[in-house]
Amino acid sequence: MAIPLGLAVWAIAAWQGNEGLAKDVFMMLVILGPLGLFLRFYAYYVSRVFEIETGDEAEAEEES
Repeated sequence: MAIPLGLAVWAIAAWQGNEGLAKDVFMMLVILGPLGLFLRFYAYYVSRVFEIETGDEAEAEEES
């Protein structure tokens, strides 16, 4: 949600000629966008490893 919103703010700021705001928003997208994606995939990976170690995945397969 943050990446499309940031792109919209960046586009509007650039369209209105506010170069300072456009530059700041673009730098935030470049820095914080990949960081947020990394944290999302890292959390997904940790939850999957935790499920495998505790056996929750095997129990879910047996129930279905």
